[in-house]
Amino acid sequence: MAAAVGERKTNCCCMDKENKDEYTNGHSISQLYDPSEFMPLDPTQELIFPPELMTLEKKPLRQLRFKGERVLWIQPTSLSELLELKAQYPTAKLVVGNTEVGEAFA
Repeated sequence: MAAAVGERKTNCCCMDKENKDEYTNGHSISQLYDPSEFMPLDPTQELIFPPELMTLEKKPLRQLRFKGERVLWIQPTSLSELLELKAQYPTAKLVVGNTEVGEAFA
């Protein structure tokens, strides 16, 4: 039996947990934080970019490889490196984000 919009399912193991989501008009609401704890945005202030992320830009890029029993995953750092890898592994599939690209890529 399906629950109507805005209702909870009754035969769900998550119903037994203490940290339950609230449902409003069919949308789940999780209280991960209290918005009242944030300072208001001051439009006269420039936003600060996290310094940890700025240091990544200064580090030299290195090729990343994962090798398993049936798979070799390579993350090239440049287009020329990608083209070299494609010449070395012509049947390899390209993955961009979470999708395969280039069945017709040669």
